Amino acid sequence: MRLQLFIGLFLTILFFSCEKVIFKDIQCRDFQLTGEHYWFPLPTGDSVVFINTTTNTRKKYTVANKQITHRTKYTSDTGCGCFDNSKMLLTSGSDSLWFNNELKYVENNEGNYYEDIFFVINDKQSGFYETSKTHLDTYTLDSTTFSDVEFFECKECVIDLSVKKLYRAKNYGVISFELVNGEIWINENLTTSGISTTNSFDYSEDTCE
Repeated sequence: MRLQLFIGLFLTILFFSCEKVIFKDIQCRDFQLTGEHYWFPLPTGDSVVFINTTTNTRKKYTVANKQITHRTKYTSDTGCGCFDNSKMLLTSGSDSLWFNNELKYVENNEGNYYEDIFFVINDKQSGFYETSKTHLDTYTLDSTTFSDVEFFECKECVIDLSVKKLYRAKNYGVISFELVNGEIWINENLTTSGISTTNSFDYSEDTCE
């Protein structure tokens, strides 16, 4: 009787194991992120200048780093998954501006998307996430109308140097941002657009096994 139960249990496990192959290679889709089209279409080493509309002060941010990581495959049942990541860092003295996008998914699932934008101004950090983003069909700034604009707003920011509002346009990057203290900084070059491609980033691939 026990032998029959054991054989039955073994056959059941064998049947379900055949339905799902354990530790199989899963091929990831091609690089999926497209948020870079809203970043500055500049190569590493180039700069973007913002002007304070009140004091006429100019601040130059230089592109210090651009990176893309793409996972091509992973091994199932190991806790791994597909992963795409892109980053861009600009610096202005001790100040900095960071962009970071991530996409994580397994097999054919849609996945989870994460986006971070961080400013560091006089050692004070503030930032935005994809949950604070609103899409605007058009937005007019200094008599120039932009289409496909993303607007970020931090409604709980209270520190004077925190970035309260941020506008960025497709193929232009950040066109303006506003601090809690009322300072408004506008991109000096609002007439030249470009396209951000993976070729302008340091590109790397990996696997997870």
